Amino acid sequence: MRELQETGLPRIQQLALILLLGLAAAPHAFNLAPLVSAFFAFILVLRLVIYANQWRLPGRLIKAVLTLLGIAVVLASYHGVAGQKGGVALLLVMVGLKLLEVKARRDLYITVFLTFFLMITQFLYDQSFLIALYMLALAVGLVALMIEMNRVAASASWWQPLRGAGVLLLQALPMMVILFVLFPRLSSPLWQLQLSDPVGVTGLSGSMSPGSISELSQSGAVAFRAEFEGEPPPRSDLYWRGPVFSETDGRNWTAEMHGAIDDINYRPVGEPVRHTVTLEPSGQRWLLMLDRPGMTPVQRAKMTPDYQILANREINSRIQYQAVSYTQYEPGAIMETQRRKNLELPPTITPRMQALANGWVQAAAEPMDVVRAALAHFNARNFIYTLSPPLLRQNPADEFLFETRSGFCEHFASSFVLLMRAAGIPARVVAGYQGGELNPVGGYFVVRQSSAHAWAEVLLEGRGWMRVDPTAAVAPDRVESPIEFGDARNLGDPITFQTDADLSSLGRIGRDLKFYLDALGAAWNDWVLQYDKGSQAELLARLGLDFLKRQGMAVLMILLVAALTLGVGFYLVRQSRLRPDPVKKSYDRFCKRLAEKGVRRRGNEGPRDYGVRAERALPSLAETIRAITERYIGLRYGARAPSQDVEQAFHRSVRDFRP
Repeated sequence: MRELQETGLPRIQQLALILLLGLAAAPHAFNLAPLVSAFFAFILVLRLVIYANQWRLPGRLIKAVLTLLGIAVVLASYHGVAGQKGGVALLLVMVGLKLLEVKARRDLYITVFLTFFLMITQFLYDQSFLIALYMLALAVGLVALMIEMNRVAASASWWQPLRGAGVLLLQALPMMVILFVLFPRLSSPLWQLQLSDPVGVTGLSGSMSPGSISELSQSGAVAFRAEFEGEPPPRSDLYWRGPVFSETDGRNWTAEMHGAIDDINYRPVGEPVRHTVTLEPSGQRWLLMLDRPGMTPVQRAKMTPDYQILANREINSRIQYQAVSYTQYEPGAIMETQRRKNLELPPTITPRMQALANGWVQAAAEPMDVVRAALAHFNARNFIYTLSPPLLRQNPADEFLFETRSGFCEHFASSFVLLMRAAGIPARVVAGYQGGELNPVGGYFVVRQSSAHAWAEVLLEGRGWMRVDPTAAVAPDRVESPIEFGDARNLGDPITFQTDADLSSLGRIGRDLKFYLDALGAAWNDWVLQYDKGSQAELLARLGLDFLKRQGMAVLMILLVAALTLGVGFYLVRQSRLRPDPVKKSYDRFCKRLAEKGVRRRGNEGPRDYGVRAERALPSLAETIRAITERYIGLRYGARAPSQDVEQAFHRSVRDFRP
């Protein structure tokens, strides 16, 4: 087994390869099993230790044992390699093991190409703008490494190959844009092709229990983005409708997802609120829209009688749709089945809950007075709006109302609905999102999982289904300001709300930077990830090329690529002629002076042969001719990068050569 120094591979290239491979594999730590990531990290650290101590590379036995161990790790983590994650895990393990046998330049090439392939697999999990930028930087680093690998002598600094890689990237950019814009598109974006099991961030679900929404609300992940046509509604109207819960056993609430209606059965008041929603993957079927929906936004979706908008399948990839809603409306006809269903009481209704509701009914002149009395009860009885309420046992609503009085929005909404039903008023729980953060850079609202919310709807004669938010009676700032999570993590701590006045100068800078990054990410989603057949047709129409069909686009693409290739080639040839190599220019002057003495260089004659012939023809100048020729061969074909002094000496010797 040979020492590492005997392989003939420059140490700096080996270190660059190890570091670039580690950076390419780093994002997979968030996607793959911890055991797989730990094994790769072990191999990477082992290779760095071998590099630092200049040890011999492992022998065949050790590599065979590590290979079997790596395969066992993948099989133990995924029970096979047929799926997406199993295949990527096996690739990661094998690329890491390849580092232990890099002995020749061929091994360097293979490992670089495998690293490129490993980078591509990251897009199976994340196609965000930031990960694309990260992978682009790694690609520049790998191309720079390949440039350095093909140099006869090492560069004076790493800036030279990096600059060369950047130039190659800029040269390829126009061709990349042409291929991206004009290549005939599928009916859906390429990124949405499901290659394996979907990967998404779970949002609201079809069931609700104490703590479910409060747990979701502690996530800062983006649920969706919404852009309004014209002036957006006030924040108090930003209720984004999701699942509707009518059935309960007193602890768990479930949404009914059956049935469909063809049209709305209420009378809109005022202009429709038109908005575009870009919904992130949720693994659920709900299409979030501003309350109250006026139509189904996509063809393969339905509207249920309680105004849930349901897609025909789970949303496992980002989708965008046009939505129409009405924030003001008058009631329409109510189905009797809805009335009866939303009056059903679970067996957990206790005598003191029923007595509380009866007291409101006896003191009320109309049902709306009962609603006001319930909201006043929440406001006056020292209820606490908190993310960390005490644990509730068998009867959550009763314990919350009379004992703990601490809860999140689902506690207030569910207990309010049960009290309304006990008072004889049909009621149901609606879950979704409330509010949103306006991004002034992109001009749209960002709604995060932290905005998950639950409220109630009551059925009143002459008013229809009316939204009531019991949380607003306890924490009215919830409707106007985002939650500040930092001070509400301990048991029973009340929630505080964040305003612009609370932000420091550094906090404002961080917020503005977040806006810019989110706007870039949204533009990336719209123009790259969501670039499908419809987007392509829209862009071509803007460019005045909407007359092109698929064949026409293909022909135009080929012509533009050919013209670009010829143009770049002509430019490079012209530049090389305009700026010849100074060393070769001096040598050509030397050959011209020899030709004046009758020794003309032949077309197939190399510098050394020509120099020998010139020495024989001009013996008095033999020593000078030999010195100039050797210096030229060293500068042009030497194994080491020439110093500036050597090059200057060569130029002076040619300048002084005047036979």
